[in-house]
Amino acid sequence: MWYEEREEKSKTTVNLTFSHCCQGGKLLLPRFNEAPPPLNHLLSHNDAATSKFRDQIRVYNGMFCFTSFGAKIDHSINTSLFFDTQNEVRNRTSAFIDKETSEGVNEQIVGNLIQMLDQYSSVAKAFRMDAMALCRAYSNPDLFIMSTSNPKWPEISEMLGYFPGLKSHDRPEIGTRVFKIKLAELLDDLTKKHVFGKSRGVVYVIKFQKCGIPHAHILLWLEEHCKCKTPSEIDDIISTDLPSLTDDPDVYKAVTDYMLHGLCGKDARNTAFEGFKQPMTVNKRLCATFKEACFAYGLLNDGKEWIHALLEASLWALGPQLWDIFVTMLLFYGVSRPLKLWEENWQTLSEDILHKKSKLFKYPCWIPL
Repeated sequence: MWYEEREEKSKTTVNLTFSHCCQGGKLLLPRFNEAPPPLNHLLSHNDAATSKFRDQIRVYNGMFCFTSFGAKIDHSINTSLFFDTQNEVRNRTSAFIDKETSEGVNEQIVGNLIQMLDQYSSVAKAFRMDAMALCRAYSNPDLFIMSTSNPKWPEISEMLGYFPGLKSHDRPEIGTRVFKIKLAELLDDLTKKHVFGKSRGVVYVIKFQKCGIPHAHILLWLEEHCKCKTPSEIDDIISTDLPSLTDDPDVYKAVTDYMLHGLCGKDARNTAFEGFKQPMTVNKRLCATFKEACFAYGLLNDGKEWIHALLEASLWALGPQLWDIFVTMLLFYGVSRPLKLWEENWQTLSEDILHKKSKLFKYPCWIPL
């Protein structure tokens, strides 16, 4: 056990106790229940569909993960939360289609898994909530903060030293526990030590990347007098400059060891880069802008990153929210191919038009077959 996982957090405690695993003997783990029939079939049978399901199991896990949602909820804020159940299967599958190969997940399996969760999970339906309802009550959050686990953290390396020959991916629970400790300390800095100013509230989710590494997305609301209202105030808390090796060597080492990396995929590098020319050089040609370099690498090909962003947002956002996202993209993010973005997403953006017009003209809504 780590010292930070002690039951009593006071640093003056002499006799340390730990109850993280079993709550001091109060928690008795029952034997595993048999998997529900739909899932048991997918895991135990060998045919084309089940084999492909197991090959894509991380994709399905990402599609159905509840994440770990953290917040103190004021139930007086919103009593009417909506979820688009009619188009749920299509919304989920469309966000996981590879546009280059047109390969995706099996819609029938997705539908069966949704029904299975609704039938066997006591929290599945309760989890279907519009988290953006908090924004309606408290306005938009002031800071979006992301914290990602790193297999190179010394705590992880030290613990793996007790297991010769094993890597961090062989013992993922070690990295997860260290990440949870560090996340708790970060949240304490944000909400109790007020490193960015006095906070009104915080919401966070913990998700897992495709490689299995956990990371947290944090939304932080600040008191009015602590909000950043000028560019200089924003610059005080957000920086893309490397710390000074002379003035702050510890922070410099932490940033260069854990926060910088080279190019991904076939162009991966073994060392971190600190300049700008390397990522802007493609096929021995120095691009004039980062945007030009991204096009050359294929990262902005056909504006697919914006297409995928809207498809992902359609899993949780309502119509008006999707329109806001679409307009924001066009106004502030320099979408390279706006028409392409519209053509790929017009059905998602216009799903509730029939309903709105029906309500406006007091005419029964009909959906063509």
